[in-house]
Amino acid sequence: MAEILVYRLIDPAVIVRREDALRAHVSAGLGDRGTEPSFYLSPVSGCFKAFDRTTGRAHGRVPDNDADVAQTVAQYIVGVNRAAAKYRSARHLSPADYPDPFPSSGLRHMSSMPIYATSREKPDRWRSLWMWFLPAEAMPASETAVMKTVPVHGGTVDVMVGKGGRILSVVSTVRPWIGVQRMSAYEAAEHDHSDDANSGFFYVLDGAEEPQTFLAPYTIDLQTVEEQSHGTALRPACMYALIVDMTLLLDGEGGRVVSLVMDGTGEMAPADARRFQIDWRYGRLDEWLSGEVVVAHGPEVRVQRPGMYHIELMVTHLATGAIRSTWRQIPINPMAAERIA
Repeated sequence: MAEILVYRLIDPAVIVRREDALRAHVSAGLGDRGTEPSFYLSPVSGCFKAFDRTTGRAHGRVPDNDADVAQTVAQYIVGVNRAAAKYRSARHLSPADYPDPFPSSGLRHMSSMPIYATSREKPDRWRSLWMWFLPAEAMPASETAVMKTVPVHGGTVDVMVGKGGRILSVVSTVRPWIGVQRMSAYEAAEHDHSDDANSGFFYVLDGAEEPQTFLAPYTIDLQTVEEQSHGTALRPACMYALIVDMTLLLDGEGGRVVSLVMDGTGEMAPADARRFQIDWRYGRLDEWLSGEVVVAHGPEVRVQRPGMYHIELMVTHLATGAIRSTWRQIPINPMAAERIA
């Protein structure tokens, strides 16, 4: 049975405690010293973004091509990480206390695109996109080959470069990891996995405002995508990789919203409260916008009054601590129950 790698993500609270240092290191290459860049750090994920707020005319030449842009961004990333390492050394900290703002390896330049202002033949800035790659399959101890890396979907660094190679903005959705463990892959995931360019293992990072504790591999089941009732070919490769959803069951008095979790065979099934902690936040849209939110726990919730509901679901795997969340906006119309059935 194949062994795959699961990465434990750092607790965002660790990064939040060093927010001042992170702001200083990330912002050092932005704008000029007279204007402090705008900076935001997500307390949920530890992802960050910074924007140059300098006004006035910038000096210097805009990079000529994507290779020059990539080199400029690479130098910026290295400089930020060196500043973080120097900060750790001076305070006797480890990377677990304050990680590098950007991955020290696995960050790959994907593309750089010129951005043109109105009626100009030359770009006035470039947008450079970088993506994170990690090893997914554990190599035998005797194996000397280079480990193959796979994409981390949702793990990107998006950088704007302007005149003089100045960094205008940086948006990072990469989350540092602090530990890795080997896991046996599901048998179905092994079957899905191949060397074909359209299949194989990959990782998924949720949005910057979504909680996540692990990076675990997924696969795409290309052969049965049209047969799956849930409409997705995504499959978990091990128990740390969660896929969650919800379904509405209408009746004459309203409806039940039931939580679903995909099992190791690729089937969506009602979440078992003995295996998962299931948390809900929901309310009609008009109530949600005014702050009237219902908090509930358990495999399902009942909604009775007609209207459009905003419903959020978070599922925690009790055995591993893996978390996955989703949300839906669902119309509730009890009178339509017979028609839908």
